[in-house]
Amino acid sequence: MAIGLMSGHAAFAAPFTVTTAEGVATNPTVSTFTGTVSAAPGTVGTNPDHDTSATISSWYAATQGSPITISFSSAQDYFGLLWGSPDGINTVTFYNGTTPIAAYTGWKLSAPGNGAQPEGLLPNGLTAGQYGGGYVTFTATSSADDFTKVVLSEPGSTNFESTNYKSIAAAPEPATWSMLMLGVGAIGFTMRRRKSLAAA
Repeated sequence: MAIGLMSGHAAFAAPFTVTTAEGVATNPTVSTFTGTVSAAPGTVGTNPDHDTSATISSWYAATQGSPITISFSSAQDYFGLLWGSPDGINTVTFYNGTTPIAAYTGWKLSAPGNGAQPEGLLPNGLTAGQYGGGYVTFTATSSADDFTKVVLSEPGSTNFESTNYKSIAAAPEPATWSMLMLGVGAIGFTMRRRKSLAAA
């Protein structure tokens, strides 16, 4: 399912295509993660993702006043995470350096479900006390929206549990490739010319 931008936050554009897969623990087509996580994973007694197909005992948890920052050494255009029991104000914010690009909340996973849990990843209905979750992916729609940092935060009194992060580095722009080829060509020309002069 595709997701829209969160409401009630700074006025960002909607630069990402967001998809969710209920009850899925990871994205099988993406296996890389190059980021540095600011927190150590903890353990939980149950699977916040409500995924009965896999047992996951190690989660990162952002709490009020203690966000999780995921930093990348180069620009990325894809980020995925297993988002456990999404609460309405769990927030994922993307940055390019220190500039915020976009922010999304649990409420925007889908229509609200029972009580405080949006249950957006499990829209077919759960009984009280069951909490939805699944794999969520964010893909930049243009190179102007590539990011170098993701912050997972929980401004309220609940937790934001997540794990199984994936990322894909942004491909260089065509202009960047052109400049690189020109530079390599210039170096090659200079080396060839030096050889010719040395042989003369």
